[in-house]
Amino acid sequence: MYINREDIAAIHTLVVHDGIFHADDVGCFAVMRILIPELNLIRSRKIQNETPEFLIADVGGGRYDHHQTSTKIREKDGVKNCAQSLIWDDFGPFIIEKMAKLAVGSKENDSACAQVYKSLIRTIAMEDNGKAVNKQFHPFTISTVISGFNPTWLESNDADSAMNAFMQAADVFTTLFQHEVNRIVSSMLAHDETAAAAKEAEDKGSSIVVLKRFASWQGSVCASKTAKLVIYPALTGNYNVQTVPVQPGSFVSRIRIPESWCLAPNDPGAVVIPGLKFAHPAGFLAGFADQESAIAAAKLLVNEQ
Repeated sequence: MYINREDIAAIHTLVVHDGIFHADDVGCFAVMRILIPELNLIRSRKIQNETPEFLIADVGGGRYDHHQTSTKIREKDGVKNCAQSLIWDDFGPFIIEKMAKLAVGSKENDSACAQVYKSLIRTIAMEDNGKAVNKQFHPFTISTVISGFNPTWLESNDADSAMNAFMQAADVFTTLFQHEVNRIVSSMLAHDETAAAAKEAEDKGSSIVVLKRFASWQGSVCASKTAKLVIYPALTGNYNVQTVPVQPGSFVSRIRIPESWCLAPNDPGAVVIPGLKFAHPAGFLAGFADQESAIAAAKLLVNEQ
């Protein structure tokens, strides 16, 4: 490992370039500030020689700058590194350890770091290096959100205003980043519980997986070849019946909520399902008043199809 705890303890300032900022340089400061709460920030292109106290990123031609032709392409996905992906490779394990209490070097820490890169940092690397994330649409990504904090031509663009805008963007980035890490770690910790529920249903010969509480379940439940529906307590206090996708993240499901469930009560073809509160027109989700009615409806559905 290139970085150790003594190296981190010595750092008190991060240097990034001045001028227009992007999710890359803002993100470097936002995540490093989690690790080093009192971290100072300098925005400048006048770079002194790097010392242990000063971490330089996205400028200066050092280890955490990606503007050189020698910057490496990531072997696993073919994406060129950005400053933040370089920072994340070295400091990410320590940030995850601090945020989620997952020890550096553990499988759980390695997995969390990899998932944060895939879900958040990879998009930043692609866009910062001029590679479109989606050629058909222009998505509202974290890169466009952060870049949108740059002062417009209608606003003052002096050094103080630019620094204030940068810090506002960093605060937003930190909030988004913390929520994403929490989501990833929560999903990892819930895996055993949701996988056990899926196995229990499979052992019973049932295609309905019943969860005791709301949790991220797609990764574990999709691994069961027989699971078609998942029932779990909704955040509203009701119970949801959700279809299982063919693979995590897919919009194609193994079974569909019937269109007749989605109709308004007075519409032609509508059916009365006891306890049904609503059904999404896309056919992937239905809400019920209680667990009993949710289970009864799910059994009706799998018997019908």
